[in-house]
Amino acid sequence: MRIMFKNKLILILLTGISLSMPLSMLYGGSEHGPDNFISPRVAIEETALKNVLSPDGQRGISIQSIKKSIFQKELALNQPLVIARRLIDELPTNAAQMVLNELSGDRLWKVLKKLPVSFISIMLDTLNPQESGRIIQQMRPLKAGLVLGAMYSAESVFQELSLSFQTLLLNTPGPRQIVHATIEESDFFRCGGLADVLKNLPRETAEQGDISSVFMPLWSGINKEFLTYVGYFTVPIDSSNGYRQERIDLFYTETGDIVKYRVYFIENHTYFDVGKDEVFSGQILERFIVFDKAVIEAIRYLGMRPDIIHCHEWQTGLIPVYVKAFYQEKGVEQFKNTLLVYSSHNPVYDMKDSRDSFSKTGLDANRFFRFDGLEINGFWSFSKAGFLFSDMSNTVSQSMAEDVLTQDFIGGIRNDLKGVYQYLQEQGRWKGIVNGGNEHFRAEINAGIAYNFDVSHLDARIENKMRLQKNLGLEVNPHKPIIGIIGRLTGQKGYDLLLPILMDILERGGQFVSLGSANQTDPTGWHLQNQFRELIEMINTDPKYEKYRDQISMNFVFGRSFDDGTNLEALICSGADIVTLPSRFEPCGLVQMNAAGCGGVVVAHKIQGLADTIAPYDRKTGNGLGFVFEGYSSDNAFKALLEAMDLFRDEPETWRHIQKNNMNADFSWDPVFWEYRNIIYSRARSAFLALGPQFNDFLFLHKSLQQNLSLFLQAI
Repeated sequence: MRIMFKNKLILILLTGISLSMPLSMLYGGSEHGPDNFISPRVAIEETALKNVLSPDGQRGISIQSIKKSIFQKELALNQPLVIARRLIDELPTNAAQMVLNELSGDRLWKVLKKLPVSFISIMLDTLNPQESGRIIQQMRPLKAGLVLGAMYSAESVFQELSLSFQTLLLNTPGPRQIVHATIEESDFFRCGGLADVLKNLPRETAEQGDISSVFMPLWSGINKEFLTYVGYFTVPIDSSNGYRQERIDLFYTETGDIVKYRVYFIENHTYFDVGKDEVFSGQILERFIVFDKAVIEAIRYLGMRPDIIHCHEWQTGLIPVYVKAFYQEKGVEQFKNTLLVYSSHNPVYDMKDSRDSFSKTGLDANRFFRFDGLEINGFWSFSKAGFLFSDMSNTVSQSMAEDVLTQDFIGGIRNDLKGVYQYLQEQGRWKGIVNGGNEHFRAEINAGIAYNFDVSHLDARIENKMRLQKNLGLEVNPHKPIIGIIGRLTGQKGYDLLLPILMDILERGGQFVSLGSANQTDPTGWHLQNQFRELIEMINTDPKYEKYRDQISMNFVFGRSFDDGTNLEALICSGADIVTLPSRFEPCGLVQMNAAGCGGVVVAHKIQGLADTIAPYDRKTGNGLGFVFEGYSSDNAFKALLEAMDLFRDEPETWRHIQKNNMNADFSWDPVFWEYRNIIYSRARSAFLALGPQFNDFLFLHKSLQQNLSLFLQAI
């Protein structure tokens, strides 16, 4: 009996399944053996469960006992993401006790790191202070401090910690207010991969105990119906039509899976009432000058005192210089201690304009249109403003951070800011931090695939492959390797390497699927898209290529959903055998991480972020995630693809091993957050843990004892 994972439990219960059925069948699962995969997406709804109980409920079984049995099954299968989600959904006390008492070592930490600070604190508050102290003492000091700060029993637990760990906690910063400025967030508006970063980093920041908020434009297409109106203010702009005050209306909504945080929307009909195809056209310069001013004024309007303003990508590059010039230098208390962070997610891209337009910024040209200001080769630059006037800056992989220090060209594009990067590096203000993947894309919980599965149940992946083939009208054949691409058709992504070899891939028995289109303002991308269209037209009209017509599907759209509830991006990650990224340059990349979480094997150009995240498969050790090629050419890409295709067909056990390596790889945002916290956010002002007035007295006494002990040791 095959049971799909999307709430099939409810269907089973409502049709009167007997309680004598084994637990695995009651819960739902696949047909892949008795050790059925337990999907975290299955809802244990009380109303459905009551349908299998007798009217008086006297059958010796209760809703709680069923839930407990299911949770024990999850513990036995060692699925940390599943366990964490179950706790988050329900947080029954007995489940928390089972996790803390029955898991140990790596298994316990794999679960705990998937949980936000608030939930860990609730769990630990159910234990005695000694046991809570034992667990806290094995955490990172920063996370331990945040967990301790959220506990009711913090004072008692603190006294159970060792003196050395207490000392570490005394110097641990407490929660900080972090403002993120961006033009996109994937729940509301998407232009590219930055949208996924701005969904995940603020969420992880909030879940780990800090206070997150996001500010972005209210673009056309974002539904205001569910937003809360805050108020309005004005910002000045010296536009092409003269100086004027632009009205800004401010809205917000709360988002977040577990811990809620606010996303604020900045509305202005002159500049932001455009769709995604028009964001980078028209009044682009004035659009982002107004946005950067509006973010700061919104913070002032709300009375926020941010510890950190984190600016993402060149569109927010003027925020640091505005804060420094107009507020911090003038001693405005609201921004006095604010750390300014600028992240360049793609350092190759920037917005530059001539001196003639500099007055639109509202900045003094005599001071800021200079080599030690925003000027670069006779133009002024958004990115240079962000880099020079922020306190810390970074890009999204260590290799990219190193490449821009030494290379005059990145992917054929001139690296105008090489001297700026070198200056920042000398000052210790330039870092490389690899992004995380989208955890919601993992095969265990991905809502867009046909069959959820985990690393122990990879057979279910074949079902997703066949669903991908069926939904796209391809020959349904699990033995044919599917090569997939996901991403915008641009010169950066390297898809021009695939054009000369695509027919050879089909001739050798491969299938090819794609998702992504060109940007209307990108002539290179449109040329590439037209070339692919011509290839498809040739296959569809020339009789000698008829055999390829059900072997290729190119989808020139940003996203595509199907009537069965699946979507194409998720199906490519969970169904394609090979996902290829032949990028000319790639600061980080997200597709390879999403594919890894679904058992996809990547073939990629060994460059920057791809080199940092895709370890090539090593036959001797069995380690590695995929296949990489060096040297940007179609021949090199073809050789790597053939190697992967041959291994898929000839060595299925080896292929399965590589898939498991991918699913076991950790591309979560937890380590990313701690890198930001330790390397960048740590430079914000220190704030001691707040554990109540009595505890503050204890801390004072503890510090005094430490000082006296230090003096005593010096004396002897």
